[in-house]
Amino acid sequence: MSLTGTTPFKLYRALALGSSGNGVEVTTLAATLTMSFLDEQFQSLNPNGSNRTVTLPVPDPEHRGVFFVLYNAGALGDLAIKDSANTIITLGTGGSCIVACTSTAWKVEIASPGIIKLAAASGAPIPVVQNGSLPITQNGPETNTLPIPTYLGQTLSLFVDTDTSGARVVTSAARINQAGNTIMTLSDVGDFIKLEAITIAGALRWQVIANDGVILS
Repeated sequence: MSLTGTTPFKLYRALALGSSGNGVEVTTLAATLTMSFLDEQFQSLNPNGSNRTVTLPVPDPEHRGVFFVLYNAGALGDLAIKDSANTIITLGTGGSCIVACTSTAWKVEIASPGIIKLAAASGAPIPVVQNGSLPITQNGPETNTLPIPTYLGQTLSLFVDTDTSGARVVTSAARINQAGNTIMTLSDVGDFIKLEAITIAGALRWQVIANDGVILS
């Protein structure tokens, strides 16, 4: 059904969506949050130092077009936003998104994922799905591989948080600077490198934009 009239609707007072009428719900999480369609549509959520899961209501035709604005208001911890079965987006510190309900699913319409705390065991590839920061705990000689970035402007930070012994050697799938280096060696607490995705001849590549103490080769 479409609206054909030309006279606009007029609201004579502020519009606040949600059962409480507050418009915005500010919550510090201690466990998984399971939402309902009665919740405020603007959600400011603090994961309180741990990774948390936010489960959206089960979609149905009656609620087509319902949306939620979700914001990670914490200083530490990620928010995994899930439909009934799968994670549809992860919000790191400062991340936000708008999710909208169809008859059968939740869709991410607008997203600024923020900074995600990444994890990669020795020998594993570093995940490059979105912006991220990888704190490294070293315990002997360790390695990682770094795949090609996913999108233009993506950022990735690597740093040594805890150093017991050894070094972490990260090998990129392609060059990371004008010198053509592909290997980053991090060996001491505070060693830090930040990369940003650029294009070279149209192909995505990482580019070093900051480096403190990391040996390149």
